[in-house]
Amino acid sequence: MRTILYGCLQGKIDASQIYPLFAQRYWHHDGATVSIWGENQPQLKYFTWFLLVLFLNLSRLNLILSVIHCLLRTIMPATPSLPFYQVDAFIGPELLGNPAAVLLVDAFPDEHVMGQIAAENNLSETVFVQKQETGFAIRWFTPETEVGLCGHATLAAAAVLHEQCGELFPLRFHYKSGELLVEQAGEELALSLPVELMQKTAVNQPLCSALAVSCSEAYAGFYYTLVLSSEAQVREAQPDFSALRQAWPGGVIITAAADEPGIDFVSRFFAPGMGIDEDPVTGSAHCLLAPYWAKHLGKKQLQALQLSPRGGKLGCEVRGDRVILTGKTKLVIKGEYYL
Repeated sequence: MRTILYGCLQGKIDASQIYPLFAQRYWHHDGATVSIWGENQPQLKYFTWFLLVLFLNLSRLNLILSVIHCLLRTIMPATPSLPFYQVDAFIGPELLGNPAAVLLVDAFPDEHVMGQIAAENNLSETVFVQKQETGFAIRWFTPETEVGLCGHATLAAAAVLHEQCGELFPLRFHYKSGELLVEQAGEELALSLPVELMQKTAVNQPLCSALAVSCSEAYAGFYYTLVLSSEAQVREAQPDFSALRQAWPGGVIITAAADEPGIDFVSRFFAPGMGIDEDPVTGSAHCLLAPYWAKHLGKKQLQALQLSPRGGKLGCEVRGDRVILTGKTKLVIKGEYYL
């Protein structure tokens, strides 16, 4: 039977030639004559023949369709795509960290296209990375705009380049304002960022009202920073994002000394004017927070928690004009982004 079926599929045997084989009503076994179809069931013979012919023709059709499909895939141009990764950065025990989309490119797409991709991803940051002779060029986009610096997405990009592409540490990233360096630090990654200074300023009361907090200490800098009196105030703040967008166009930090042993300070970060109501973990905010708390607490090495719903943990160290942030990452999605 197997030989007959293969013969039909290869076109060497016409399916109609099989009929006489099954048209016999009897076959012989050990000298006895046995009925194949049964004396009173001629219809079963024709039904079986129908199923056999149908099976053979469908099999041959499936083979033809498979060949056509392979030919079409060969001659038709493939849809352009980019390697895509989603990585959670600054994770910790029961802390999910901040997800970033990482796309590796041979050349940066048009700025409008990168903005569309970031909007489609709808994460706090989508990072584009291009390999160069002396490291990697890097650009960061929120769902609404390009930003000048992003810590967690840079850490995510470094994790992808090392774990998925085999790139060796240290990894150097070039951006509009300078260079960022990522190195291995045991089970964590260490990201070197520039210190961002801030100056004491008047408290923006409409901003405090939008955040539903009371505050008497504020600083202006890369982001607007409010220092609150307790961790509870930071944790329990319930911003009105519409009012916050009107009160301040950029990023806003609220921070306080930590209550938990082993943690030095806590914070939250809001930027509805940049397309991020609340950022889960903000590396760039700690360019300001680490120097402030290092001076305030009299120590250079600190542990920080960001109290967003996802939560994140960061190690912070001030080294001259640089802030070293350490944290863990986790790859959660790997695939292709089709343009």
